Amino acid sequence: MQKKAAQKLLAKIEMMEREIQDLKQLAVKVLAQKEWYSTAEVAAKLGITQKTAANYCHNGRFSNTRKRNGRLEIHKSELNR
Repeated sequence: MQKKAAQKLLAKIEMMEREIQDLKQLAVKVLAQKEWYSTAEVAAKLGITQKTAANYCHNGRFSNTRKRNGRLEIHKSELNR
């Protein structure tokens, strides 16, 4: 009985270790996300042209934008809308 219980416990520990590894990988992906994207990056992600992304900024379709060093940047929250 003790051997069977130990095997079950070991199997659970191994499963939890795999889940922890998956969570670590997810955390790395989330932390690697940028806060702000260029119009070129947004265009590539959304399958639109860079000009269209810029137009979306100017006409208010993307509301969370900023200019940095003379270039438009779009906040990551706009990509999820």
